[in-house]
Amino acid sequence: MFENVGTLLTNPGRFFDGRADGPSLKEPAIIVLVTALISTLGIAGIFLAFTEAVPSDLQIFIFIVVLFVAAFSFAGPFIGWLLYALAFQVITYFFDGEGEFRDTFALTGWGYTPRIIYGVISVAITIYVTQAAQPPADPSGFTAYSTRISNHPLNQLSIGLSVLFTLWSAYIWIPAVQRARNVTRNQAIIAVAIPVLFGILIAVGSFFINAASQGGV
Repeated sequence: MFENVGTLLTNPGRFFDGRADGPSLKEPAIIVLVTALISTLGIAGIFLAFTEAVPSDLQIFIFIVVLFVAAFSFAGPFIGWLLYALAFQVITYFFDGEGEFRDTFALTGWGYTPRIIYGVISVAITIYVTQAAQPPADPSGFTAYSTRISNHPLNQLSIGLSVLFTLWSAYIWIPAVQRARNVTRNQAIIAVAIPVLFGILIAVGSFFINAASQGGV
C-alpha cells in the first residue's frame, strides 16, 4: 500500500505520475492519522512530567487539561490538511486550474509523510527536554519549569527542524498540486509557497513571542 515511499520523499514528481487520476484517500488519511498520533504523544509526554509534581487532588484537573490539549493536538494535522488543500485549490483557481477538490485533497495528504519523521524526532526531543529540565517538586515551580523547557537549546532546534520539514512537505506538494490542478510547475510553486510561508511565519513568530514573554529572547 505504501510502496515507493522513498520515491515520494526524494522524487515526488515521479511518484505522482499515474496517481493523479482518482487518487485514493485511504493512504493519505493513514499518513495524517499517524502524524496526529505522534503529535498527541509529544503533548502527553509534557503533561505527564507535570503530573509528577501535582497533588493528588489536582490531578483530575490536569487530566482534563491533557484531554483538551491532546484532542486539539490530534485534530491539528487533519485541520491543516484541509486548510492546505483548500488554499491550493483556491490559489490555482486564479491560474485557471482544473481538477476536483477531492483530488487536490488526496494528493495533499501525501505531503505529511516528512512530518512523521519530524514527529518522531520532536517526541524524542520533548521526552529528553522535559526530563533534563527537572520537573518541579511542587506546583509553584511550574512557571520556571516551563521557561526552562522553552529556552532549552534542543527545543529551539526543534523549531528550526519544523521549518525544514515543512519545506520538505512543500517540495512534495508542488508536483501534487501541479498534477491535481493541471497547472504549470511555476504556478504550482506559487500556490504552495503562499500558504506554506504564511504557516512558517506564524509558527516562528509564535515561538519568539512565547520566548520573549518568558524572558528567553
